[in-house]
Formats: sequence, structure tokens, C-alpha cells
Amino acid sequence: MKLLPLTLIACLTFTVLGGCATGPTASQLANADYGTPITESAAKAKAEAWMRGILKDPESASFEWASFKQGWAAEGLFYGGGYLYGYLLDGWVNARNSFGGYTGRKRYVFMFHNGEIAAVWGETEGTSGGFMSRLK
Repeated sequence: MKLLPLTLIACLTFTVLGGCATGPTASQLANADYGTPITESAAKAKAEAWMRGILKDPESASFEWASFKQGWAAEGLFYGGGYLYGYLLDGWVNARNSFGGYTGRKRYVFMFHNGEIAAVWGETEGTSGGFMSRLK
């Protein structure tokens, strides 16, 4: 009988999380507030300044930017669910750690709304790039 509560919890979890994976509806996208546009160069400058503020050795940082576009991101239940809309800057950062060695490229995604960083998602330590967590 102990298996029944665990199965029920697993089913509810997959049902709740599965509903979040569909994305916004066409109506939601049409009425979305992406905020005032920001240029790609301004977004890169703000993202680099933000990263330099959290790195152990900010002067060693190298940035490789992949894409910049208008878009959306699903918010987790911890942040209230729903969607964030704005301008997404996607790329990788490599910098030295406390021991002076380079950490290797880590992926980051920045969301801009009204010209400011609204959210940042980054690779967590110990992962191979597949798991992003919200940092801001």
C-alpha cells in the first residue's frame, strides 16, 4: 500500500509539470508585453557587466554569444508559473575559478524587459550543460 501514495504523487507531478511544457497560446503571444526593445550590443554589454559582478576572476572572462531574439520563457511554479516575455540573449561564459583554472564554457540565457535584465538562467555546477537554473 505504500506504493499507491508514491504513484499518486508521481502522476500529479507529471500532470502539473507536463501542462507547463506546452508554451503560451497564440492569444497570449499576440497580447504579450515584450517591453521596450533593447539593441543586441546593449544587451551584450549589460549581460557581461552582470556576469563580471558574480565571477571570481572577472577579468579572465571570455564571452561567446549565440543568439539574440524576442521570445518567452516559462516560469517555474516557484516563481508563480506563467510566462516571461522580452528579449533573450543566449551564450557561453568561461572564466577562472578560485584555483586559477578555467571552468570551461557554461551556458547562460539572459531575459531583458524594458531594457533591463529581468531574469538569468545558467548552468549549475556539476552538470554537463543540460540543466539550467534561474539565477535572478
